[in-house]
Amino acid sequence: MTEMSPINSAQAVETDRRSDNRVVSVLINAGIAKEGRSALCRIRNLSDTGMMIDTRMPLAVNEDIAVQLRSGFCVAGVVRWSENFRAGIELVDASGEMILTDHAQTDVSAEAGIFPRFARDASVFVTINHRRSRCHLVTVSLGDAILQGCEGVTTGQIITVGIEGLEERLATVIEAGDDHFRASFTQPLHFKALEQWLESGSWQ
Repeated sequence: MTEMSPINSAQAVETDRRSDNRVVSVLINAGIAKEGRSALCRIRNLSDTGMMIDTRMPLAVNEDIAVQLRSGFCVAGVVRWSENFRAGIELVDASGEMILTDHAQTDVSAEAGIFPRFARDASVFVTINHRRSRCHLVTVSLGDAILQGCEGVTTGQIITVGIEGLEERLATVIEAGDDHFRASFTQPLHFKALEQWLESGSWQ
């Protein structure tokens, strides 16, 4: 859109006060994008005007970035500092409180885990009723994948999805169209595994 389960807000949030700006410690999976590149990140804390994130994507001070939340909503930001895979982001069009509310609402929704979502063109092997077919990845998240180029797929089928470079996952077909389908993983992908896969370019 893992090494940790979707977290409950009561477990994830611990607050302290720094000067007049309240800082909230969190652990929220998200996506970061800039100049046509995208990667996983984790939001580590939030204030009214900014957030601190962990990300393996190289960032430079004053770069414009976008962060995709677990609901799919994107917020804009500007990099204010970056060091050792950690960065401080000034929020442009959102607040920390809005992001916390969005996170809490996503925790109780059926769509948790399908965002952040990443567009990649990779080979995928799909096994349906012991028949193995090759198709192509359109997008992937920690919780699901959208695939195309595989015939005979219907909603409700239990399949095995093997994305090249990632571990196979048992999945349920949630949506099936004429040329694509969405498969929801029974067990989410591991955060670190997907992070490294996106960074390495092994899907190319």
